[in-house]
Amino acid sequence: MLALAHARITIMANIILLEDESVLRAELADFLGEQGHCVDTAGSIGEFEQKFCPERQLIAIVDLGLPDGEGLDLITRLREDGDRIGIIVATARSGGRNKAKGLIQGADHYLSKPFELDELAATITALARRLEDGAIRPRWLLDTLRCQLTPPGKAAIDLTSQSYIVFRTIVSGAGKPVSRRKIVEALGENYLHYDQRRLDTQMYQLRKLVLDACGMDLPVATARGRGYQITEAVDLRG
Repeated sequence: MLALAHARITIMANIILLEDESVLRAELADFLGEQGHCVDTAGSIGEFEQKFCPERQLIAIVDLGLPDGEGLDLITRLREDGDRIGIIVATARSGGRNKAKGLIQGADHYLSKPFELDELAATITALARRLEDGAIRPRWLLDTLRCQLTPPGKAAIDLTSQSYIVFRTIVSGAGKPVSRRKIVEALGENYLHYDQRRLDTQMYQLRKLVLDACGMDLPVATARGRGYQITEAVDLRG
């Protein structure tokens, strides 16, 4: 069994998790999501290659024994392609020789199953911090006086008052899921009498506004059954 972590992370990261065992994959994805990370999952190398986006994902967690190939070969290809991504091996293959081989192939860290979730969380935080420190990465900016959202490297986007309130409330969660109730009440509405479809429409319009204006996705993920959470760092000004 994997032990639950008690410490919260301070750095959010976009992660792709490659694990063929479905129960463990779901457990790890839920844990990482609760820690504030945005997680894509894959059960095979083929699925990983379909979902992998080096411009968006910062860290890959890779199992080695996979149904359609060898995780070490995937790591080699990632390094040969020159993709700037942190790689954490999470595998049942223990022992110094296996660990040395994984690190030589290009992994940044090597965790042997079973591992503590605290250890995984700390490894991700350390690796994300090192990767972020090694590059200048523009951040989203929310102007709280002008109600404007500025995507990285793009022009400012004017938000409606309601869109601003919705987005600002989600940002206040600092990467943790923000409940629909909290968002509705921030809008000054009674949650018990509020038509939930209005919030769905509000989120759709906000996402479309940002996508149409700059070609980028709004950094907000749906936390199933819990609300919404921010997936990238957002600076506040005003």
